[in-house]
Amino acid sequence: MTLERLDQNDKPSVLRDFATALKYPDQKPTYIQQHQSVQQQRSLGLALLGTPNFIDAEFRSRVCLALRSSLPNEVDWAFNTLIKVTFMSENFTLDHTPSLLDDMAPFVKPFFDHHVFSLTDDSALATSSMDLFNDQPDKLQLERVLQVFHVLRNLSFQEASIRHIMHHQQMCTYLVASVTRLDPASALGELMRNALDILENLSPLIILHDTHDPFLNAMTALIFSHDRCSILSGLRALTRMAVPEPNEHVILSAKRPDLFDRLFELLMIDDEELTASTLEYVYQYSSLRSSRDWLGKLLHEYPGNLIGLLVGYLSYKSPIAPAARLNDAIHGIPKAQLQASLDHAYYQVIPDLQEYESLEEPYRCLGWLKQAYAKGGDDDQISFKDIYLNYQDRFKDASPFNVQEFSTVLRVAFPQPRDLDQQINAGSSWMDLSLLHIKVAPRPEDEGKRWQR
Repeated sequence: MTLERLDQNDKPSVLRDFATALKYPDQKPTYIQQHQSVQQQRSLGLALLGTPNFIDAEFRSRVCLALRSSLPNEVDWAFNTLIKVTFMSENFTLDHTPSLLDDMAPFVKPFFDHHVFSLTDDSALATSSMDLFNDQPDKLQLERVLQVFHVLRNLSFQEASIRHIMHHQQMCTYLVASVTRLDPASALGELMRNALDILENLSPLIILHDTHDPFLNAMTALIFSHDRCSILSGLRALTRMAVPEPNEHVILSAKRPDLFDRLFELLMIDDEELTASTLEYVYQYSSLRSSRDWLGKLLHEYPGNLIGLLVGYLSYKSPIAPAARLNDAIHGIPKAQLQASLDHAYYQVIPDLQEYESLEEPYRCLGWLKQAYAKGGDDDQISFKDIYLNYQDRFKDASPFNVQEFSTVLRVAFPQPRDLDQQINAGSSWMDLSLLHIKVAPRPEDEGKRWQR
């Protein structure tokens, strides 16, 4: 939606509300707030930022001509507009502007020829990156390259644009060089991170030709990096590259003897995201039809019991919820997860339990238990049946919990010994069990009489 598409009576109102939002940021524009969707707000914002009719061929031609003009003001306008449009709109794709990559490539070539391809060692690269802060033309070159990569990164999230980037050999060469030759800790780290994101988005559609494919070698080299973001991007990209069937033979034929050792090292690191990405990589490669030899080598190379390590992850103690038995669930929710949520609520965000009658379950049940019963000693025990019948009678007209749900909340309020679980697993009914370390709470009037004595 652009200003040209607005009714003439609405256009002044929109402009007035937009100006009001800029002058008074705390005051929301009523027109946009009440009548515009998110996508319409984006389109309206583009129109007001000086990029009308961005879907039309006239606008696309103007951007390309501005890039070819070599006029600083025109080039600045073109890149600033492209960054905004590619981020805010899903309709601006390379399907409609395939020549855009050719128009942006000349802004990248001088920088890479002078600062990347001409250097052979890390010390020379570091010296060159430091010189960027002292040389104004080099600063401008770096700014242009960052703008190009920013536009490419936005476009790489659009499936319609991914194939155009993949088939542009010159841009792909620059992207691969960015992740293989640049140091993430140097002044060019931002350039490398943008290239990592772009290649990671391209990876599901990349078709490998042989084991010397630059994409495959670049992503594999990232796994051996000391930078965490580079390792994660390499693992995710390689995992996605294994999805297309034509890549299966190439991937399994790649010879990298130290790759297994690196995977084992990553599995030993106490980093949940790294571990999950490594396991996803192993799972994807082990699922390939011709992965029998790969799996055999994986088991042979591991200096221990790999099966034991993988089985150990089945009992991984996630900070979100503890492990639960497969069949131990209430309404499809693992009981351990429900109990963890109750524990979290009780200790952090639980409401006032004294007003339990106005609360929703499970807080109503928990508040009633805490008020009607108290923690007892070793000799105190009460029949589960008596407690549950009292609960049913108290809330019979307010949809009380069933036995299974009530027992979960009760054990949160008054934890029971493990023997109780063993009896339940052996087939005992909750109605036949006695609960330990619980007693009837004294009534307030009884407490008053005791103190009067």
